[in-house]
Amino acid sequence: MSEQLGDGPPPGAEALPANQLPTTHIGNEERLFRAVSDHENHHATDPSGMLLHLCHSAFNDREKRPSVDRENLQTGGPEATRLNASDGIVVLQADEVRGIHGVVTLDAKQQPLDSHAVDVWHRPLAENPSHGQIEAAPEIQSPGTWKRLKESLCRVAGKRGWLLRPASARESAPL
Repeated sequence: MSEQLGDGPPPGAEALPANQLPTTHIGNEERLFRAVSDHENHHATDPSGMLLHLCHSAFNDREKRPSVDRENLQTGGPEATRLNASDGIVVLQADEVRGIHGVVTLDAKQQPLDSHAVDVWHRPLAENPSHGQIEAAPEIQSPGTWKRLKESLCRVAGKRGWLLRPASARESAPL
């Protein structure tokens, strides 16, 4: 019996995992939300106690693909991006993430081995259709290169600043 149209994926295509939805393109002008845990390693105030700075560990991710939420698909507003009520939210813009250059893997003599392009991809989940990931190609293996990418992401997020400060900093430091 032949397959009817609509019965599963097209020929040669793999079925999406049950928790994943079809992806859509993230436009360069799109704003992205990143939850920042209210942990002392993820943010710090300057010596005056006035400015709240993002630390590279705010972009930690086991898979080296930090999660973000697309503002235009986040139906619960930026607060829905938070994993905990104490989390802060920073804003990145897709074209600025894609504009990150200089993420290079170095050899033992500090000579360039590999250059990594940075992009942001829509990776929707059933429980979060606005979910996306910041990814490097080729995939980053080196801890030093991974740290440099996270530092670059901090600089990008720093351009737009905090949308919502972490709970421990909500009273003490201005946005």
